[in-house]
Amino acid sequence: MTTRADYSPEEWNVLGMAALMIAMPVITVAEIDTVQITQEVAAMVQKIGESIEGGSDNELINDLMMQMRERLDSGERLSVKVDISDPVALKMDVLDILTQAATLLDNKTSAEEATGFKQWIMSIAQQVAEAVREGEMLEGTVNISPDEAAVMAEMRDVLKLS
Repeated sequence: MTTRADYSPEEWNVLGMAALMIAMPVITVAEIDTVQITQEVAAMVQKIGESIEGGSDNELINDLMMQMRERLDSGERLSVKVDISDPVALKMDVLDILTQAATLLDNKTSAEEATGFKQWIMSIAQQVAEAVREGEMLEGTVNISPDEAAVMAEMRDVLKLS
């Protein structure tokens, strides 16, 4: 099992950014209102909070969550600056971060640990996608819109989870 000590500060930042940004394309791809965006962001925060509190069998996830806990305990906010005005550019930026994270994980960890980390960050996106029912009332609603499903498939592809 690898730990934070096995990664340079830049590499560690990539893994943290992957966890914090993976939900952004899911949030911005669908046409939803401000209340729904707030619900999806809350779902992301909840999932990360549950991970911080609950721990994991994956040491790498635990190290990342411990660092996030330390940052929160010191009064720092866990945030990233993103431009949501261009969802396509945002998605491409996130796919690039996920590609970097996948490469790091594949090169530095066991297949089991890499897969566990990748599945965990995808679970963040999944929870966000399921946070708001979408669609028109008369047409029915779905938990995950086709656009959200498509962007999640792209993320699974770059993470090599397909």
